Amino acid sequence: MRDALSLLDRAIITFPNDKELDLDTAQNIFGYFDKSYLINLVQCILGGEEKKVIENYRKLFDAGIDPKLFLNDFLEVLYYIKNINSISLGGTNFNLNDNEFKRISEIANKTNVQEIILFWQFTIKTIDELEIVSNPNLSVEMFLTRLIYLKGIKNKDTSILSKAITLIESSREKDRKKADKLIDLCLKEN
Repeated sequence: MRDALSLLDRAIITFPNDKELDLDTAQNIFGYFDKSYLINLVQCILGGEEKKVIENYRKLFDAGIDPKLFLNDFLEVLYYIKNINSISLGGTNFNLNDNEFKRISEIANKTNVQEIILFWQFTIKTIDELEIVSNPNLSVEMFLTRLIYLKGIKNKDTSILSKAITLIESSREKDRKKADKLIDLCLKEN
């Protein structure tokens, strides 16, 4: 209860006195955004629209989203894309509305599972990276750009990516480093 009161005080201080505090305004104050922004972002990444991806991310960042929160929510959307066929819309464990469910299903039907697994791994690596960089926002922008180029890897390199995925899923640090090198090799060739 104390935390809720602190948040309410913070909202009241940052909000003009002549207006009523509504849900949308409160979400903006605290850096919350709904999944539709992330779904749009994923579609832009998969479409190779680099400028649009960066512009959309910067809008979220300017609205106050924390980069680590952004990446964790990004992971959630990736999870939905990978597993949408096993998720029931009425399930209690998943927070998707009808429109989000439909859009994620469309993305999942057009997307290679290997790409989503690689996106997942790069997202986790970027979350770890946020701890050591002075400007986490720049790391997230570079992460998003790298995903766009990862998506563009040619079909001939998919066997290398398959091997990289196997190495990524290994619990050994040495194997994950090999996977990074394989992925970097594919990116350099494209």
